[in-house]
Amino acid sequence: ADIARGNPPVALLIVQGQGDNVLDPASATTLRDALQPYYAKNGNEKRLELMLVPGMPHGWTADGQAAEKVRRSIGAWFEQQH
Repeated sequence: ADIARGNPPVALLIVQGQGDNVLDPASATTLRDALQPYYAKNGNEKRLELMLVPGMPHGWTADGQAAEKVRRSIGAWFEQQH
């Protein structure tokens, strides 16, 4: 919860592949759900997001095209935070 204590809290994008067999995608959802009340407290809900990427494995950078798509999505999200 320390990450969400600032005003505004840091922008946090959690990126999780649904095909990850190392880290369970449900853990990312649990993390987002645990942090959500801290972000919502002062109306900063948009500074916290969970991006679940269908089929993305743990070693997601191995697929160059898929990795580039994820990178663009991440970049666009952070651009929206300014």
